[in-house]
Amino acid sequence: MSILTQKLTKKEKGIYLQALAFIMSQKGKANPALKSYLRVQALEIGVDEKQLEEVKLPQSALELCRSIKKIETMSVRRFIIREMIMLAVAAHELQENEVTLIYQVGNAVGIDTDRIDDLFMWAARGLEWQIEGAKMVEED
Repeated sequence: MSILTQKLTKKEKGIYLQALAFIMSQKGKANPALKSYLRVQALEIGVDEKQLEEVKLPQSALELCRSIKKIETMSVRRFIIREMIMLAVAAHELQENEVTLIYQVGNAVGIDTDRIDDLFMWAARGLEWQIEGAKMVEED
């Protein structure tokens, strides 16, 4: 768990989980692995199952943006966008609508396009690293 997640307020934790749930909803079908990921993230920030069930899914990107804008600290906003990207690239299935949505939300809450580019590149390097590691284990 990062130092940043330890300092999140109750309100920020809820918004963070809303953002992850919103990205999950863009995947279309309910994915048990993604739901499990959301539960793990909730537990890591100190949100139990009952509290997680109370998190309301934003009905639109605009509603999500309004929530994120309530967070005063820009590093927390960037953290949320980074986590949305990580979830979007999970299972190596990044959809164009997710990319567009993340850029729209990020820009709307005051994050530069260049910073969002950097976060996507960071996530891509992480995937490359995972694939390379798997090949090193599997190849003779």
